[in-house]
Amino acid sequence: MSNPIVPVSNAGIGSTAERRAHSRIAVSWAASLRSPHSLTPLPGQVIDVSMGGAAFASPHAVKPGDGYSLLLELAAGDGKAKQATAIPVSVLNCVASATGNRQHRVNLRFASLSPSLRQAIEQLVRQMKS
Repeated sequence: MSNPIVPVSNAGIGSTAERRAHSRIAVSWAASLRSPHSLTPLPGQVIDVSMGGAAFASPHAVKPGDGYSLLLELAAGDGKAKQATAIPVSVLNCVASATGNRQHRVNLRFASLSPSLRQAIEQLVRQMKS
């Protein structure tokens, strides 16, 4: 099944892949995004992830900025149990789908990760690559 979300236009600045420091891995994880301006998280799905950030698909448009949290279940310290984790992120941009399905691709950058959270994300990315 193809992804109905349209990539960001990069006219004059090269492709998105050329600008990324980390390669992204396609995933399909239920998640939500909490805005610094609202107590109610927006439902959606992580559609790709890397060590530097993630793409989040949602029926809601999101304004770019800092102070957001990506709410996701990550493996606990034992590597088996999962726990809900709030990952601090910045919203880089939000692109509406061109297919008319009212979806938005929200590109996120991980911000101010603690060493333990960085380790959990590294483990998650390694598992997805293998």
